[in-house]
Amino acid sequence: MLAGGVHKAGVFFTLLALMFGNTSSIFMNTYFGHGMAGAFSIALLHFLYKKNYRMVGLFYGLTLLSEYAAAVVFFPLTIGILMQKESPKIWIKELIIGGFVPGLFWCWYHIVSFGSPFQTAIQHENPIFFEGIEHGELLFGMFSMPNPSILFEVFFGTSRGLLFTQPWILLAFLFLPYLYFSNKDLSSEKKSIIVFSWVSLLLMMLMNSSFNGWHGGMTAGPRYLSISLAPFGLLIGYLWKDISPNLKKVLLVLLILTIEFRGRVFATTILAPFDISLWAFQWDIMLEKNKHLFRYVLFYVLFLVTWFKWGRKQITELS
Repeated sequence: MLAGGVHKAGVFFTLLALMFGNTSSIFMNTYFGHGMAGAFSIALLHFLYKKNYRMVGLFYGLTLLSEYAAAVVFFPLTIGILMQKESPKIWIKELIIGGFVPGLFWCWYHIVSFGSPFQTAIQHENPIFFEGIEHGELLFGMFSMPNPSILFEVFFGTSRGLLFTQPWILLAFLFLPYLYFSNKDLSSEKKSIIVFSWVSLLLMMLMNSSFNGWHGGMTAGPRYLSISLAPFGLLIGYLWKDISPNLKKVLLVLLILTIEFRGRVFATTILAPFDISLWAFQWDIMLEKNKHLFRYVLFYVLFLVTWFKWGRKQITELS
């Protein structure tokens, strides 16, 4: 990023956002699908920005291998590529070449496991699937029309909402359309990653709000949005010079609040019920045992040491 002209403050913001500022980061220390898919989607956005379509094909294929929901982002990905105005003969060929190996793994895995490349794990692990087929109640046994009340919960709810789990992403989602239409100097590469990220998150939210298990069970955040949340940290880094100083400061404050929330997750548990306030649940657990409070304090001691040793100098240069 530094070699590409991104300001050091933007790089530091991206680093914090990728490590602690999104739900997928709590899964990235395991081989759980959301963490893997989140990491691959970050690389996908990077190579889209660089117009390296072979690597775009590779990392989209790897994202889809890790999480079926990545099928939803193929539409905004295609729009983003078209906005870069490259010859279709070039980018279609490069996408196919890049996606060839993940495609082979897709076919091999699904044929060996389920007998066909068109049979997915969902059809075999979720009994509700068969019930939905028999009664015609839900598409693929899981999906209905988007539910406005669930969509509200995904945006603003206290148990899974962006407002309480990663408010900086909610703010970014709200201001990106204004930045896109008001800034006439944005390059086609920057416009393409804005559209890709914004439309991807919107479609994932609509999908999540139509899902019969929208809350994701016992998890500290909207885990089904992982692949669309993770790239936002990199997106803001690439747009850093185009964002006003005041907005940068607000984003930074909200990111720090997100890191405080993530510290509570790391100090207690990533498992959380969906029928009560996530914050209240975390504080109740943390105050129950001294070891949880110790982990929380240790997390912030290390964070503050890093901040004062390196980050403060970078972030204070917000212009």
